[in-house]
Amino acid sequence: MEDLVSVIVPVYNNAMWLKQCIESLIYQTYQNIEIILIDDQSMDGSAEICDYYAKNNSKVKAIHQENRGVSTARNKGIEEAKGEWLAFVDSDDYLSRNIIELAVQTAEKNYADMVCWNFAELRSGNIFPCEPIYIDSMRKEDVVSAIIAGYRNKFCLGKYIRSACGKLIKREIIVQNNIRFAEDLYIGEDAVFLLSCVNAIDHISLCDEYGYYYRILDSSAVRRYKEDLLEQNIRQYEYINGLIDRTNRDKAQEEAIQMFQWVCFRNIVINSRLNGSKRKRYWDAQQWYRRMRSNKRVCSCHINWGRKLYQLQSRIGVKVPMICHYYFVLFGEKAGKRFKFT
Repeated sequence: MEDLVSVIVPVYNNAMWLKQCIESLIYQTYQNIEIILIDDQSMDGSAEICDYYAKNNSKVKAIHQENRGVSTARNKGIEEAKGEWLAFVDSDDYLSRNIIELAVQTAEKNYADMVCWNFAELRSGNIFPCEPIYIDSMRKEDVVSAIIAGYRNKFCLGKYIRSACGKLIKREIIVQNNIRFAEDLYIGEDAVFLLSCVNAIDHISLCDEYGYYYRILDSSAVRRYKEDLLEQNIRQYEYINGLIDRTNRDKAQEEAIQMFQWVCFRNIVINSRLNGSKRKRYWDAQQWYRRMRSNKRVCSCHINWGRKLYQLQSRIGVKVPMICHYYFVLFGEKAGKRFKFT
């Protein structure tokens, strides 16, 4: 008998795309599936759509809760799930029809506790497949490093390695280790959850199929000023640092932590420019930079601009002030350049 797969879908005001999401799950080629819709107090008709499918299809279960965020919704789904396997899908995205079947087959063939598959992006009605996923040697330490920093060098685990979506995870691992999404995070909560899972599993497999279709909506909402971004990054760093301490931290993981710190610095700088107050503009960047400086090994960071400034600092024997890094980031953004990992 086929293992039951529980697919957890947090729903909040996505009526426009929700039907496509649900039907991509109902009509999977893998039939032994339960679809758990967690409505987070939607106000656009999404709740009614959830109830309609739950009433008319035995695979679908609709649960309604007060508005408490995506992490709480996913945790509720974990508690309700009955399957041997768990998968997460966001309500404005959808899956290819055969991906659950392929993922289960991959897990059974390789005795894996987690299977990852690839993403394609949906932008302006067009589909853009991400780069292929592959790896030379599946070391747990390499997977941990990739989740922390989202980077690839000798191997590639895909652009969305930090996302809880696009993965099939054995529910027993999550339940026995009491793994849940951090409800005090809204940035990096997926990465923290995945790190907890990876720490508890033995084998991960990759399925190089474009099974997850990720919808990229208007970026204006994403680029709004986040008043608590510094606190969110500090909290995320503390979670990650605590989780990585449970393993034998190697050079790759140390570099991943450093890259993570620099990427957070970049995000804080860009966020600060969205704040109209010049008095507060540099405060968050300064606070994060001081935390970075407390890590003596941050100088070996492999992000190009950070490395070059630190090389200059070591040669002239003078500390490069934070403001130089601050404007270096802004210059790179205006030039249309992004971080390049070497």
